Order: sequence, then C-alpha cells, then structure tokens
Amino acid sequence: MNSLNQMIELRKKELEAIQKQVDDSAKDVPEGHLRVCKRNGIPRFYHMTNDPEDKYRNGTYIRKDNIALAKALAQKDYNQSVYKLVKKELSKLEHLGLLLESDDIEGIYRSLSESRQKLVSPCIKPKEEFVRQWKEVQYERKGFAEGTPEIITEQGERVRSKSEKIIADKLFIKGIPYRYECPLLLHGYGRIHPDFTVLNVRTRKEYYWEHLGMMDNPAYFQNVLVRLEQYEKNNILPGQNLILTYETAARPLDSRELERKIRIYLN
Repeated sequence: MNSLNQMIELRKKELEAIQKQVDDSAKDVPEGHLRVCKRNGIPRFYHMTNDPEDKYRNGTYIRKDNIALAKALAQKDYNQSVYKLVKKELSKLEHLGLLLESDDIEGIYRSLSESRQKLVSPCIKPKEEFVRQWKEVQYERKGFAEGTPEIITEQGERVRSKSEKIIADKLFIKGIPYRYECPLLLHGYGRIHPDFTVLNVRTRKEYYWEHLGMMDNPAYFQNVLVRLEQYEKNNILPGQNLILTYETAARPLDSRELERKIRIYLN
C-alpha cells in the first residue's frame, strides 16, 4: 500500500511540475488559436480569433515573415491540450488516493473504541505509535571536543555546524522526525555517526542524511569518498536511502536545494 501511495505521489509531482511549466509559459501569449491547412501540399497558417465581428471567419493568413506568431499559437494550443489532460489525470490520482485511504488497514484499528484497542494487537502499528516509538529510541551520541562552539537547534540539541542547525531546524519545523549522529554499523568498516537519521512518516522509511560541508578541503574530500564507498558496500545508496547535501567556502548550503531534498524524500 505504501509503495502504491508513493508511486501516486511521485506521479502527482511530475504532473504538477508540468502544470507549472504550462502556467509559466501562458504569460504574454497571443489571443486566439492556430488553424493549419494545406494548399498544393504546402502548409498554410491562419490566426483564428474569438472576435464575433471578425470578418475573416477562416482566420487571418500568417505570412512567412511572421512565423513567430504561428509558433506561439501552436505552442499555446499544444499547452492547453496538455493542461487539460494533466488536470484530468491529477483528478483521477486524487480520487485513487482517497480510495486507498478509505481502504486503510491502520484505519480499522483507529476506528475501534479505546476499550477494544486495548484488547487488540494491530497487524500494522498505527502511525502515531510508530513515530512515537521511533523517536524514543535511545542511542549514544558523539562527544564534543573542549572549546567547540555551542550551536543549539530549535529542538534543543547541540550540533557541530551552522549548516547542520539549518537542516535540523528545517526538519523540526516540518515535523519530520530525526536522530542526530545516531550510531550506524557498516559491515566491513565499523561504527559511524551519520549526521542525521531521518524518518519519512508516510512511508515509514528511514534515510541517512550526510551534509558534506568542506568539499573544497582535499583531506576532507578524500574521507568523504571513503565513507561513500563504504555506504555503497552496505547498500546505502544516494537517491535510495542516502540523502546528500554539499557545501564549500564559496558555495554555502542552498536553502532551495534543502527544500527540494525534503520534498523528494521526506514528504
């Protein structure tokens, strides 16, 4: 069910991106539409308007030196057709999502009275309970060297950099559960502490998030390559269950890229 929901959400995002592209291109477009006919095998273009008083019922002929008008009208007609189809498919996907929600196994347990819930062991743990237990997992955090600046997140945790605080605060504001520097055992390598372990509440999938904050430092870059290689050997892969953000002295953390990563993996 989660997999199907995820596919629906991905398709909706694709369609919404197309919808936005069409909306953006709809600015400053000419009125009317294009009529195309052939004479002696040669296409001829006519500008059709919605003016009821227009004496040219078949449209005004578009001369070769005004081919840009024909292109603009053709693009407009194409975009309108795409927009209608996108809107129709989005409506169907929305309806399908509602049908899936109405057939929610978790919903059966939630619909029980509190007395019945205490007597039942649910097949699928309710989302709220799952998230609560995930957040309550205890783990040993890494220490901080003496003299390290204290950087505190909105959730009251100490982190190692301003960029990590930005990421942590964004996750906190969006209600996305995370663990900071939770230990992870990589077979054949040893224990590491990913910057964040993050939970997609909807899919219940865990992601590891590494912010690579000194990519212009050669020694740091070499360490990053080693860590990414070990992640890969343990089937932790970028784009699947590993989220990566980057930073150099000249290119600080991009808030737009941060939003994009959250939207793709954690919404």
